[in-house]
Amino acid sequence: MKQNQIIDLYNIFIKTQNQFNSIKRSKKYVYKEIILYSAELQVLGLLKSNNLLTVTNLSEELFMTKSAISQLVKKLYSKKLITKTRNIENERIVHLEITDLGDKVINHFLINRQKELGLFISEFTEMDKMQYDSILMFYNKLSKMFDKTLE
Repeated sequence: MKQNQIIDLYNIFIKTQNQFNSIKRSKKYVYKEIILYSAELQVLGLLKSNNLLTVTNLSEELFMTKSAISQLVKKLYSKKLITKTRNIENERIVHLEITDLGDKVINHFLINRQKELGLFISEFTEMDKMQYDSILMFYNKLSKMFDKTLE
């Protein structure tokens, strides 16, 4: 592959990522009277699958600053979607846990996300195995490059 083709692929990837992030940032999810944004749902999703996480755990998982996670935690706590419990041995550590309401909200979101994914999947069902393998190989290489950058 020529250098200019690689640069074109990289630029298309960045553009697509920016479009995706723009949609994620602006999209609101509503459950009854509760309004949530994508980042809040990501935190709830992690707490659903890994109960008793800390701000540090979430920060590492989501590649976000502890400050940003703290803001999200504050919002989720005020909406009664999570609880906070101080560690008895070290009071600086706060364990976060999803509430029953938080569980209902994330389940509602996951059901609706399945519908959205259905639309996405229908666009790509015609893709053959060679196209899929090529795209997967590209993303795996890109991911490895990002991993090296983050080290």
